Amino acid sequence: MLQQQLAVDLGLDANATIFEICTAIDAQGLDIEAILDSLEVD
Repeated sequence: MLQQQLAVDLGLDANATIFEICTAIDAQGLDIEAILDSLEVD
């Protein structure tokens, strides 16, 4: 469930793999702390 929410927050399909999620984080240059904080709000 956490993986699905993280994928959706990154603009990916809910069924995205952890590898796709990591690639999206790297490509977008996102702040990991901000991503984790966004999961806490959801």
